[in-house]
Amino acid sequence: MGFVKLNQRLKEQRKIVLDTAFVFEYMPLAPELYTKVYLTGLAFANSDDNEIDEIALKLDIDHSVVIAAFSYWQKRKLVTISWEPLFVEYLQVVPIKEQTFLVPEGKYKPFNDQLHALYARHGIEKDRPVLTNEYNKYYDFMESTGMEIETMLIIISHCINQKSGKAVITYILKTARDLIEKGFCTYDKVQKQLSSTESYNKANYDLAKKIVKALGQKYDSYEAIIDDYISPWIKLGFNENVLLLIAKKCALNPSIYYRTLDNMNKSFVMPCHDKRAFDEVAVKEFLTSNANDNKISKSQTKKHYTKTDTIAIKDGNKNVVKREASSEELNAKLKRLSKDEL
Repeated sequence: MGFVKLNQRLKEQRKIVLDTAFVFEYMPLAPELYTKVYLTGLAFANSDDNEIDEIALKLDIDHSVVIAAFSYWQKRKLVTISWEPLFVEYLQVVPIKEQTFLVPEGKYKPFNDQLHALYARHGIEKDRPVLTNEYNKYYDFMESTGMEIETMLIIISHCINQKSGKAVITYILKTARDLIEKGFCTYDKVQKQLSSTESYNKANYDLAKKIVKALGQKYDSYEAIIDDYISPWIKLGFNENVLLLIAKKCALNPSIYYRTLDNMNKSFVMPCHDKRAFDEVAVKEFLTSNANDNKISKSQTKKHYTKTDTIAIKDGNKNVVKREASSEELNAKLKRLSKDEL
């Protein structure tokens, strides 16, 4: 009997099968040499006559490294090791999210203590209790990916800061998985990437506030604005000065309807992009040549768009009252108007 073999289901397929879950979920997390051992063993497993010496010789490594590699894959439930006699059996690859792992008692006590302290600092446990299932999800993720406790904690801390203390575990684990898929697995690499991301996000947050202010708008949260407008605009090639220039131009329109991020994007940013106008000189030239666009008459402004417009609402007693409309309510109202009214 050979040192490595396929289980019956894999053997019946009569070919080497490399599951996509292994390629995209397990391989990026594994040490490179361990991946080589897994793949080399898989190739040898099609033959009943193979030995550990062949894998070690093929990869120019020691027997102990081969055993260490297969022990790593056994923990991730991709192989099983039988010690007497010694052989390795390959198993069907199960996606990480479908795996369940037994955690040794006490292994994650340091993680629990630090996570509890982190949650306490942000007042998370005051708003809601942290369920045992939430801790278990963290354990499963670290067990399945091999992520270190310290690395997981800095990701959690980063996500909580990004969401102003409102981060949920699904968002945290998605962030962790995205980092892994991009090759950021170790503590040092993750810390460096998160620091870079935080600097980038702060710059985008500051820019979002400036643009909103230039448009004369007010928002309680800027996360959606950054995701929907600022980040895409930056990726298109626009810089802060150009975007502020466009915002100020957009703000000159007397209509509150036109002083919105949607209109800034549709009527200014995207046309500039289409004309390949990215620097200040080219944008100014474009804005000058389109100076008459997006204007409406004063009567229309007075009729539909003044800041003192009121909106009818019902209070708790179903009495109709009127109050000054917010910008969001005015925009919603304007969208309902027909083109003929405009």
